Amino acid sequence: MDNSIASTVTKTIFALVAQIERELISLRTREALHARKSAGVKLGRPAGKGKSRLDEHTADILRLVALKVPKTIIAKQYGCSVGNLYNFLNRLEQCV
Repeated sequence: MDNSIASTVTKTIFALVAQIERELISLRTREALHARKSAGVKLGRPAGKGKSRLDEHTADILRLVALKVPKTIIAKQYGCSVGNLYNFLNRLEQCV
């Protein structure tokens, strides 16, 4: 498009229509969520099975932690991130 007044008006109108559509989508989404919530439907991500792939290695991991092996090495050995290993260890402490 060129920089004529007609193209400027056309771009402005398209932008306005897009903004109105975004607001309508947002409004419909909020209304639908409110309706589902008032109908008693549980919203959000479903609860997971609560198990970790580290569960089967719990004894080995605790032994390595007791031997003061660095968490990065333990995480690498069991194929998980260091953060995931810390979350796993924290969950174990809460269970004890």
